[in-house]
Amino acid sequence: MEKNKIAFIGRSNVGKSSLINYLLGQNLAKTSKHPGKTRDQNSFSFNSKFDLVDMPGYGYAAVHGKKREIWDEKMLNLFFEDPFFNGLFVLIDSSISPLKIDKDFLHWLVENGVLFSVIFTKTDKAKASELSKNLKNWREFINLLTNQHGAATTFQVSSMAKKGGAEIKKFIEEIEVK
Repeated sequence: MEKNKIAFIGRSNVGKSSLINYLLGQNLAKTSKHPGKTRDQNSFSFNSKFDLVDMPGYGYAAVHGKKREIWDEKMLNLFFEDPFFNGLFVLIDSSISPLKIDKDFLHWLVENGVLFSVIFTKTDKAKASELSKNLKNWREFINLLTNQHGAATTFQVSSMAKKGGAEIKKFIEEIEVK
């Protein structure tokens, strides 16, 4: 029997697989220091209600043509046709300034009516002042973007330092199944 799906998406090397491993408490999702390790949608059992879906990263230039089209098609099918799709987390690297590719993707989600939450990853990588500045810029952007559609829930996490996972787990547990 198929379970409901919570998807994790973001740029390549933003920490999707590491976060999923952290949330699951075991190393099931493949991780790498090199971008593009996740080549397909991979599902992992979170609890009796949900699977966590590790999606390929967007913006990795080494993957072109037919493979990119297949990834895009699978993403669209998940978001718009899969009756078990129940939520989306967009992961954003908080240790760097906002990037156009992330902003463009969030715009696309809003324009297409895909509800999402944002997880700021790698909160342990930046100096406190830089992290604060980046998060402030991102929150202002997200609030303006989602204002008319309802604010997106945001989280901060460090998979390396094991911080922030409890809030995400609690949020997932409270999601109502469609």
